[in-house]
Amino acid sequence: MSQWFQRHALGPMWCCILGLIAVHTPQALDLQSCDQRWRREEALSQLYLRLSQWDREGVEQTHHFYDMSTTFMLLARGASFARQPTREEEAEMEPTIKSRLLNAFARLGGFPERCGICVAALDTWSVGIQSHFRPGSFGHRSAGDPLVAKHVVEQLPPGKYCHALALEREHWENLYVSPLEIHEHLARDVLYGKRVLLLHGSLTQPSKLPAFRFAQSVAMAGVDLPAAVRVDELLADLAGLLSQVELVLLSLPPGVGALVAMEVTCRFGVQALDVGRLALTSLPGPRAPAPLTSRAPGGEEFPARAEVSASVPTGAKRRMELNGIWQVQVTSDTVSLQELSEDWQSIEVPFAPQSYRGLATKIAAVEAVWYRRELYLDESWCKAGVLQLYVDACDWECAFYLNSIPLGVHRGGYDPFNLSLPEICETRLWLTIRAWDPTDEGCAFTDTPPIPCHRCCETGWQPRGKQSLKPSSIMYTAVTGLWRQGLCIEELPSCYIHDLDVSVLTEKELKARNEGRPIDRPQRKSRIGGEA
Repeated sequence: MSQWFQRHALGPMWCCILGLIAVHTPQALDLQSCDQRWRREEALSQLYLRLSQWDREGVEQTHHFYDMSTTFMLLARGASFARQPTREEEAEMEPTIKSRLLNAFARLGGFPERCGICVAALDTWSVGIQSHFRPGSFGHRSAGDPLVAKHVVEQLPPGKYCHALALEREHWENLYVSPLEIHEHLARDVLYGKRVLLLHGSLTQPSKLPAFRFAQSVAMAGVDLPAAVRVDELLADLAGLLSQVELVLLSLPPGVGALVAMEVTCRFGVQALDVGRLALTSLPGPRAPAPLTSRAPGGEEFPARAEVSASVPTGAKRRMELNGIWQVQVTSDTVSLQELSEDWQSIEVPFAPQSYRGLATKIAAVEAVWYRRELYLDESWCKAGVLQLYVDACDWECAFYLNSIPLGVHRGGYDPFNLSLPEICETRLWLTIRAWDPTDEGCAFTDTPPIPCHRCCETGWQPRGKQSLKPSSIMYTAVTGLWRQGLCIEELPSCYIHDLDVSVLTEKELKARNEGRPIDRPQRKSRIGGEA
């Protein structure tokens, strides 16, 4: 999709630092006009209706907190996003802005179906909260903090609230939110195809925002932070720009961004997101807890360590084990081999990225895992006969490259396979592997009509057992990429079995074949071995 960037100056008032704040009479939030505007949004209204059905299972007159996934569902359908400041942030706010913001929160009443504005609070335990509101949302530092709970209840009336950290990746542990999950949700679900205005102060660097790649157009306007508190004058100066866009991202100080988001929504009918510092991605966070330990007879503890032994197909003349330390990189699933950066980490193959011996991180359906390893071969491999790459398992869709030359693509996370290798006469080679696994966001195998061929027949069916991106109850953590017994390069003899077709015949059919008579029905065949 075409994309352009444009910067705007907001006039001399916003290009200087103001030492004093002008006294003005703030306008009250026009909820009636705003409510009428947003009730016309059918997709948003239908989602609110569904969420209201969920609410009936809980206790009335309490605080409900939607998890990150539900928050993005609301944003994708056009809801605005205004974050409640923390106790520390609120103490530093300018008094006029603070009073006006708290008054707006009270007027909204904590119900996002009014005006299409979802007030976002730090998630915290509260009376009547239901588990389906918060799967995977308890991985950050503020969960269960009694001071946070007290602050939320004091400042916000009972109602339904979005997740305040839904747009801040750095607060989440890797086991709950994958490295690029927030970034990709915003890019694909919220910004896709829209005309966007980014209003930013010194909180963010607009040049480093790849999430904009799916937007139709992007305009940027800078605001000096001390001047941003003059909300009414700021909005008057922005009126021309707001009439040309469909979405406004506000990277402004806490409280100011929330107030501007609500005013933009009510006055102009434009979706506005209070995104703070736009911290959509982060470096890998803290690793998972140490693995289980066993107690030796003497009382000392030692870690339980899994030993990996590659399965060796019978008949190989020699092999090169490729298990061990590889370079790895987690990217968006839209990134190609040529677009990879040099930001590589280390991983121990064949342990999956989700495991402790891997990266100890969740991998989302919108992400791909890239493996890279440099191979050093002696000259004898150049004179070798038939060479193949044997892979015991790679989950789910895995593409292989040797010196950037495609070797093949395999789909299936449980079955071993092999790929033919070209003649190798170089002593140094790069083997690169791309793994992508949508898990429960992909196409589960089904033979019961209606079969969703329009969505699945081109991408393929995916048997996945009990793997899930949101493991709970009997569902397990998903596995992506190389796992099980790993992989190796094999030299085969010049004469070897390439594959085997097995025909299953009944006793009657076998007798007919031995007597030279034709078999009336098609033979049932099972194919064993062969390439991917």
